[in-house]
Amino acid sequence: MNGAALTLDTLRPAIPEIALSLAICALLLFDVFAGPGRRQLTAMFTLLALALCAWLTATIGAVQSARCCSTACMSRTASGCS
Repeated sequence: MNGAALTLDTLRPAIPEIALSLAICALLLFDVFAGPGRRQLTAMFTLLALALCAWLTATIGAVQSARCCSTACMSRTASGCS
């Protein structure tokens, strides 16, 4: 095993994209089974899903700090990798 574990910190930048993919699947299923009479609800749910994913991107998906372990970066910082 290579040491790259799936933790919340490693998945944090991908959470908004995962949520968007799930929302798209749910919206497609809703649109198929709702029929043509409920197209307004599909549009409303689409906008709600986009707003939710935008909020997730702004709050959860933002990368807090970059990990730098290259030799050029290490020579610029006094403490090495951070």
